[in-house]
Amino acid sequence: MQRKNPPLCQQQTTKRQPQAIPEDPGSQHRNPGHPASTRQGSATVLLTSGNVILMGGDLDTSSYEIHTQTGTLVSTGTLFNNFNGGANAVKLNNGNIYIFGSSCCTGFSGSPSTWEIRTATGAFVSTGSLFNPRGGAGAAVLSTGNVFITGGDSASATWEIRNPSGGLVSQGNLFNTRNAGHTLTHS
Repeated sequence: MQRKNPPLCQQQTTKRQPQAIPEDPGSQHRNPGHPASTRQGSATVLLTSGNVILMGGDLDTSSYEIHTQTGTLVSTGTLFNNFNGGANAVKLNNGNIYIFGSSCCTGFSGSPSTWEIRTATGAFVSTGSLFNPRGGAGAAVLSTGNVFITGGDSASATWEIRNPSGGLVSQGNLFNTRNAGHTLTHS
């Protein structure tokens, strides 16, 4: 019988030191294909411009970076809250990014009870507290523009709806539990 490895949040981990990435001599940006920071489990969102924003992660919980479609680094910055690999993010109808939650596992810093809104360029908009702490929760942007958030490792049998400014619209209990790692899809 094969032994299964415990979930990542129960494993002993050591931080890897970020490796230096050579500068592209023909550009003010780093070489395409290399993140500016070592990341594991970062929340990633495709922006309206086609660029991609990476936020948080287990090895760098407090920063974001934006890359072009070819991987060229556009910008980096510091998040207001810490978001580890249990965080999730969605693009709001107005193009802003809503990032929330973090895994509750020990050894990884993060803010499981917080949310933060950023513009598509990474500028800070606002922050606040979730009704329940959530790591690995699912989320979908509804046709109303509100964000429907379900489950997670600290609130597996609950849901909450947030407006595009982060305010709580409503909350309740799910019929069945939704543990960390489930997903929601809205088209």
